[in-house]
Amino acid sequence: MAGITYRPPTLDVRLRPRRRRRLYLWACAAITLALTLAFLYLWQYVTILELNYEVARCRRELDEAYQEKTALRSELYQRRSMAEIDEIAHDRLGLRPPVAGQIIIVEDGP
Repeated sequence: MAGITYRPPTLDVRLRPRRRRRLYLWACAAITLALTLAFLYLWQYVTILELNYEVARCRRELDEAYQEKTALRSELYQRRSMAEIDEIAHDRLGLRPPVAGQIIIVEDGP
């Protein structure tokens, strides 16, 4: 007998071009989807951070407004004191007590 050599069957692991192209497209689509989801998550996180900073700024402004309101209210109460009113009337406005003849009393008729 002539020498017949045994060759074990070989497994062709190379993909056909059409199947390779389809696998490449699926991989690209999966990577694109993953990147899109990552960017959406990052955008959401950055937006939340910006909103938190704006809330903190608004709270600071509100605290400053409350402090200003308190200061203005205390100034209002100080200005309502009789001493302050007398000082403003005499010094700034030049008002004096009325002299005789300047006061006219009007009586309501029957």
